[in-house]
Amino acid sequence: MPVDRRISIGKCIQIRTGYDTSDIHSNAVSWGISTMKCKLCWPFTVLRKHITGMRCIADRPEVDAKFRWWRDAQLNDGYLIRNDPQREALVAASELQNSDAKAAFSRFLALAEGGSVWSMIHIGVAYGRGSDGAPKNHTEAERWLRLAAEHGSCRARIYLANLYVMQSDFAAGEKVLQPCLAEGLAPAMYTMARVKLKQRPRTAERSEEARVLLEQASALGDLGAQWDLSRYMVRGRFGWRRIRQGFQLGLDACKKTQILMDGNGDKHREDAATQSS
Repeated sequence: MPVDRRISIGKCIQIRTGYDTSDIHSNAVSWGISTMKCKLCWPFTVLRKHITGMRCIADRPEVDAKFRWWRDAQLNDGYLIRNDPQREALVAASELQNSDAKAAFSRFLALAEGGSVWSMIHIGVAYGRGSDGAPKNHTEAERWLRLAAEHGSCRARIYLANLYVMQSDFAAGEKVLQPCLAEGLAPAMYTMARVKLKQRPRTAERSEEARVLLEQASALGDLGAQWDLSRYMVRGRFGWRRIRQGFQLGLDACKKTQILMDGNGDKHREDAATQSS
């Protein structure tokens, strides 16, 4: 009689990491494990059971919005608005956006043509997404974002890298991010890690580079990077020896995310500073 070598994912994790999965809160253990091939047990075992049916707290739209807000704040490019020679026109165009997106787009386009870097970014993103009254046009998006990047905007470089990834031009995506990485910006580290992880075929070298970048961004306080790092570790993307570490990072990220969503931003910043020191 053939031996049934299938094993539940919870039992596999309990055996290999020492965690009793029945005692872990669902929000802390549901970060993306739905189906994966077990590299720890029988070679042909396919684990297709959910640890829990609940969504991870990091997948909630309001939490993801907090993560993106944090990355935006790290770019420190508010001076582009404050120092814009046509600041009043820029503010007026922003206010018009909610009531008449097409008219606002026309104003932003005129400001961008007049040299407003922030408007260049806005126009580039609008063309890339086909939003805010603009038709989708990747060629125009690349042109305006590259122009803003040449004026020193790392925000534009990050948007441009994401645009290149959509076009599967990973080499261009990595190249455009290099100046921002040299500045030690966490959002650039996070974006570069995603560029490397999306490339096919997968290589151990790229996976290791992505892991290091996610760890660096996490150490600088990027909770979204810490969540992604824990997910990839638990899934075995960075080697089976790091699966237990992935659970530890996930539990820690869950606690920090709850603090962040409770509105205790000072505590979050203090923890981030402690990690980076």
